[in-house]
Parts: sequence; C-alpha cells; structure tokens
Amino acid sequence: MISYGFSLTNQLKSLFLLLALLLMGCAGSEQLRTESADTPESVAAKTPSPVVQDYAIAGAVYEAQGEFMLALREYDRGLMRDSTSTELYHAAAQMHTQLGDLESAMLILKKGVRVNHDPSLLSHLGEIQLQQRKFEEAAQTFAQLIEMEPDDLAALQNLAMSLERSGQIESALEIYDELLELDEIDTEPILMRKVSLLSSLKRFEEAVEVYEKLQELRPGEDRIPFFIGGLFLDMGDTTRAVESIASATKMRPIEPRYWDMWIRLEVVQGHVDRAIELSDSAMSYNPADAPIHALAASVFIIKGLNEKAE
Repeated sequence: MISYGFSLTNQLKSLFLLLALLLMGCAGSEQLRTESADTPESVAAKTPSPVVQDYAIAGAVYEAQGEFMLALREYDRGLMRDSTSTELYHAAAQMHTQLGDLESAMLILKKGVRVNHDPSLLSHLGEIQLQQRKFEEAAQTFAQLIEMEPDDLAALQNLAMSLERSGQIESALEIYDELLELDEIDTEPILMRKVSLLSSLKRFEEAVEVYEKLQELRPGEDRIPFFIGGLFLDMGDTTRAVESIASATKMRPIEPRYWDMWIRLEVVQGHVDRAIELSDSAMSYNPADAPIHALAASVFIIKGLNEKAE
C-alpha cells in the first residue's frame, strides 16, 4: 500500500536535496569569480539554471512536508520552463514512483531521454522497467545505456538480467562471458547464473566446466560437487555422479541428503554391499535422522538382513 503521509526519511532526503541545490548555486557563483580560465559559456553550462533551482527547491520543500502532489506540480512546472533539466526529470519520476504511478514515472523518463540524452535517465528508466517486469524493454534501455557508457558494470549486469528474464538466454550468456573477463567483477554470482542457464539449455558439459571453475574459487564448498553430481546424472553418467556425490558427502558427512543420494545410486548400480556399508556410516553420522534410518532399513531388506532392518 502506498503511504501518502510524512516520513522522516523523505524529509531528510528532501532537505539534503535542498541543501545540495543551494550549494550548487553558490558554487556556480563562486566559479564566476574565481575561475578566470573558464569562459562565461562554460560556466553557464556547469551552473544549474535558476529556473531549475527555483522549481526544484520548491518541490523539495513540498516533498519534505509530505505534499507529494504539490511537489510533483512544481517539478512539472519546472519542466515546462526547462525541458532539458535532468534533475527535474529525476525528481518528477521519483514523485510518480512515491505515488505508486510507475507508468507515469516511465513516461516522464522516456520523455527526458528523448530531450536530454543523459545516461542517468536511462539507468533510472531501466530500473523501473525491471521492477515492472518489462524485461524486453529494460534490455533495450540498458543496451542503449551501454552504448553511451561502455564501462558501466551495473548496466552490463542489468542487461544480462533483462535478457535472461525475457528468455534471450544465449544473449544473456554472451553478456555474462563479457563480465567474467573483467578484473573488477565478482565472478561467483555470474558463474552461478551461467550454470543455471546452461543447465536450462541442457548443455550439461559446459555447466560442469563452469562448476569446476567455481570449485577452484571455493574448494571447501561441499554443495558444488553435489551439484556437479546432479549434472552428471542428467547426462546419464552414473559413475562420475557417484564420484562427485561421494566427494560432497566426505566433505560434509552430517548432511543426510548426500548420503541418501549416494546410497541410492549404489543400489541402482547393483552395489548392495557397498550401500550397506554406506548406510551404517550414514546412521552413525546422522543418528536422529529418520529418513536415513528408513533408507538403511530398505537396503538391509534388499540384502535379506531383515533382523538388522528392524
């Protein structure tokens, strides 16, 4: 539910905005006095328009008072006077968002992008499109942003997410590969996304290769060999599946599901004696786990050890 009441967070945010705008105006005046190397035209380009300042300050004051509709009115009036103001487009879109009208927020940002090709407007628009689950539109927006700002890592990640969620899996994988080539990126989350996408495409061998890269980064993580074992099962390679799941079990023997999978695979392969050994070990590590005891009893019965199964 949208709250139209006054909030301390909004008050502080608006007051900071008000202070920032005032300081920007002072800084612009100071530049006129102290930066003799600047031309009047360059200083004017750096200094916010007085019209923008007046309406932005008025809107910020109303926002601080919780009067969101009045704040929006001031921002809209400002844009009627200066349709190139990035600050007013952001402020108006934020007010529409506060009022729960995300469609209007997107419309005002699209207008801003047409008039003023500012990367921050594209970023703001793309984030709302993601929030609204308009993934194809978001992908187009972030692609446009990357054309303007090729080094924007957040935009690249958002583009990959948008492509993935709009069903453009191959294109998403290409972007993830680009990200993995960058030194400043956190590779683990991207590798996990790649595994998921490759698995969805049934490209299991490639998914295993990605998991192995993850294993190099996190050698003590028991879930990785367990998941690799699952991929081998999807590929129909039971032998390698057993090896991977056994590795996971030895790393974390108190995890019942690892034992469960290992024991069942040994039974499937006809290695009942081995399954009995594993059942005894599983119960010793997990003495209170009822499903493990039930599975062990089933294995004992298969071998004809009915008394042991009781």
